[in-house]
Amino acid sequence: MDVRIEEIRRNELPLAYRRVFRATVRFRANHALEAATPIEFAVESDALGQSHIHVEWLEHPDYPVVPLLRVLRQRIAELDAAGQLP
Repeated sequence: MDVRIEEIRRNELPLAYRRVFRATVRFRANHALEAATPIEFAVESDALGQSHIHVEWLEHPDYPVVPLLRVLRQRIAELDAAGQLP
């Protein structure tokens, strides 16, 4: 499954341990047509420094959500670790 997160924008919050973003997810599965859907996601750090990623669909994708969500959380974690989130 090919998943890209594009147009990432950060929503400013007064909480330092929670960062909220809006983005567009483009994905293609099984050589099907490419689809795009907007999401909002949050990266929250707990007291031990572990990150927790929460994803909310702003429009429901025309694809099973569970496998897409698993790949999406992994991509977000990779972007966060590389310092590529705004």
